[in-house]
Amino acid sequence: MNVKVCPSQTGKACEFYELPRGERIQTQLSIQNETPDMYYKWGFYDTSTTPSYQASGPNWNYIEAAYLSADIDGLDQSVKPKGYGVIGSTLVGNNVILSVSYNTVSEDVEVLGRNVDATIKQASATIGYRYGANDTTDLFIMASYLYGEVGGSWEGNSESYDDNGYGLGVGVRSMVTESFEASATIARAEIDSQSETTFAVSAYYHFNKQFAIGAGYTIADDVDMYNASVRVSF
Repeated sequence: MNVKVCPSQTGKACEFYELPRGERIQTQLSIQNETPDMYYKWGFYDTSTTPSYQASGPNWNYIEAAYLSADIDGLDQSVKPKGYGVIGSTLVGNNVILSVSYNTVSEDVEVLGRNVDATIKQASATIGYRYGANDTTDLFIMASYLYGEVGGSWEGNSESYDDNGYGLGVGVRSMVTESFEASATIARAEIDSQSETTFAVSAYYHFNKQFAIGAGYTIADDVDMYNASVRVSF
């Protein structure tokens, strides 16, 4: 980094320094953005080392798209539907989280000798609260309105069933390094008087502040879900 240091209040005898990696400038008064890269008024050069990066906390403002693959247990045949999901999240103020999500998976299954295109759709609207445990880790709680629909189509016919409910959950998100994020969530959902507990873990690699890719695994009572995702933060 190319910096300009003025060792006196008068601004005289200012000098340019090429700041080596891992070193810094300390100032006694103020810092203001100026050409070249930074301008330090009445400062001095300090050769003490600093970390090569400064990790920050998780970013809650993002849009994410995911490829989904599910494995459904408890059926007479192997059912592994695939599909996609999208989620949008934003932070209101410093602590309130708002998010919405939608996902759908489908597969051809055999029912009473007929080939049926079965589809499962889910949507949610969530409000949550984050607590910064430290500079890189957030703990959070969330409450969700849930909507679910199961449908099938065959030989020009179709049927579907839908219902709604609610969910409650807690979790943790942490920037383990500047580029690597990990998260875990446990939640309880109730739809149509049926309760289910889910546990989810995920990891993301951040190429920069805006773009990341991730992978995750969710386990529920009868369904295991895998995902690969792309996230754009803002």
